[in-house]
Amino acid sequence: MKEEIPVVFNKLADVYSYKKEVRGTLDAVNGEWDELVGRRDKLNEDVKKLNRRFIEVNDEILSYNSKRVKFFVKGKLEEAEELKVQLRKAIDIKNGLIEGLDYDINILSIRRDQLTKAYVSDNRDEMYIENIKRLTEFDIELLNLVRDINEENYLQRKETLVKIVASYDTLMRQRAGKYSIYKGMRLDDILAKINNMNQEKSNLIKMSTIERAKEVLIVAAPIDTYINRIAVENDLLAADAKHIFMEEAGNCAAIKGLTLLQKRIPITLVGDYSQRELTCEMDYNEIVEPGNQAVTLWAQSVLHLEELMAGGFDDFLSSYMKDSTAPYENLVMLTE
Repeated sequence: MKEEIPVVFNKLADVYSYKKEVRGTLDAVNGEWDELVGRRDKLNEDVKKLNRRFIEVNDEILSYNSKRVKFFVKGKLEEAEELKVQLRKAIDIKNGLIEGLDYDINILSIRRDQLTKAYVSDNRDEMYIENIKRLTEFDIELLNLVRDINEENYLQRKETLVKIVASYDTLMRQRAGKYSIYKGMRLDDILAKINNMNQEKSNLIKMSTIERAKEVLIVAAPIDTYINRIAVENDLLAADAKHIFMEEAGNCAAIKGLTLLQKRIPITLVGDYSQRELTCEMDYNEIVEPGNQAVTLWAQSVLHLEELMAGGFDDFLSSYMKDSTAPYENLVMLTE
């Protein structure tokens, strides 16, 4: 097995090298094809212009020939007939060039189709990748390395895989030594040990934060912990939670307090509504400038949350600019 994996990787490298060469040739052919088509289109436009001019000159000749006294237009008639000949030659030359370009374009189109077919139909890389997966499927660690193997990462995966496989015999010996104590053990004893391990696993799971949260009546956490864990991990807050209390709400920015609304349950904010303003890296003069006013959500405390939700951002901003006390409908004064 150790010998086979590098061999298959080398074959895979050959396929990727071949496909890269085909892509390069195909890109060159496409570039030349585009150039020839562009030249042909330009010549076709020139021929159209020349044909229009040829028709105009021919009409002039017919007009001159219809004159009763041709003597007076003899010079113009000769010039027009000479121009007509020159136009015909120019049209014939450009049509000849177009015919040559059509031939070259058809040859390139055939070459392009051949290269495209050769590239698309060559599925040897898929076959070799499947072989690599088959050689590593006995070990989940090895198999995970090759699940998404592709042309971009196969060299790095090869290096890692070969290193692991090189130490695989040592790993197997270690595993054999670890489980040697079970050789000759009665099946009932092995099942009893497995049962004990499962019980230990269950006990460890119960010690996790998520499991402990299911058994408590109150979950307490700083607002940042709430945002980073509780608000995103629903299991940390019971689905039937009834109320959220925030202490020292005067020290919490409104933007953070908005996350409390996610649970759609009553919220009680406890704090000093005359608390000094929050510390913010932008000063007041910068915040109130147009374009910066959204920063008010970081500079104004969550005690103004009701004002923001009921009156909108304009009222919220105006309150900040006027340094007003939050206008609660049912403000409860705990102290004078």
